[in-house]
Amino acid sequence: MIGPTYLFLSALFQPDIPLFPWSDLTYQQQIDLYPGDLNGRSNLATYPMFLYIVHPYFYFKYLRTSKFEYVNILYHLWVILFLIRGSALIVHGVVLDDYAVFVYPTEIILPIIHYYFREKLKT
Repeated sequence: MIGPTYLFLSALFQPDIPLFPWSDLTYQQQIDLYPGDLNGRSNLATYPMFLYIVHPYFYFKYLRTSKFEYVNILYHLWVILFLIRGSALIVHGVVLDDYAVFVYPTEIILPIIHYYFREKLKT
């Protein structure tokens, strides 16, 4: 729990300070997202691919098994992403670029949609 919390807080509040004590790379350099020289393109593809592949996977698991826990997992995943995106927007402000135009609606609207369907499936 300490590791992910440290990474989240350092990315949010200290993007220009080295990420790890043994490295001179900052968070943005380490993640290499712009698209970068090292693994930026891979990171940029992995994050969206994970989100949009995990989503149907858990819904198909729910449809196959009727276990409500799969719907809960997805709901909590999107709520966590909503909170992370929201805190980043509060700290760093809104940045409008091609990526943000796609990401902001997805990460803000999908938790609301998941909440609606989760409540409908409970009954």
